[in-house]
Amino acid sequence: MLEQAWCRVVEHDSEDIEPPAAQVEEVVTEEPDVLPPAPDLLVQPEPEAVQPQAMTFQNPPRPRRHHLFIALLVFIVVAISGAAGWQYATSQGSRLIATEQETGVYSNIRIYEISEANRLAMNKEDFYSKIKDSLYAINQQLKPQSVQMTVYYQSINQTLNYTFALKSRCDSKQLVMAIYHWRIDPTQLNNLILRETRRKISEMETCS
Repeated sequence: MLEQAWCRVVEHDSEDIEPPAAQVEEVVTEEPDVLPPAPDLLVQPEPEAVQPQAMTFQNPPRPRRHHLFIALLVFIVVAISGAAGWQYATSQGSRLIATEQETGVYSNIRIYEISEANRLAMNKEDFYSKIKDSLYAINQQLKPQSVQMTVYYQSINQTLNYTFALKSRCDSKQLVMAIYHWRIDPTQLNNLILRETRRKISEMETCS
């Protein structure tokens, strides 16, 4: 507090006293925060029209059916080739034929040579002259028994394929032989043919 010596009262007339100026308060209006519009209120741009495009769908590969088709095609080609080859071999290849030899020489024996159709006449095998004596003896044995005998022979290199068949009213027999190196010893050849033929004749049943 101040001391009285320092205090002084100043009086003014009431008229001289100016009323205090009215204070104008500035009202500051705060602008409200502008919120972004709600998503529903936003104007969505219209989507551009998409031109339809033709889509090509490729079937997945089917390797199994493809392989089956190839196998079937190969089989058909092989079958056709085989048939053509067989036909060619039949028409152009060697054919075997049976040619009767010494017709009418023996009453109960018929002789056939098996040979290729295109064989030259000069290559004919002289087999009959080697066994004619044995055939004569066999024919004499067949007569009283009324047995017919058919002989087939074929010479291939050093091998003689010899087959004979016996037939009577009540029985039949057959024998097939492969005789190697048959040209070396004609006597042994005749003995073999004569022995085996007589053995089969003895096995024939006697017709009553």
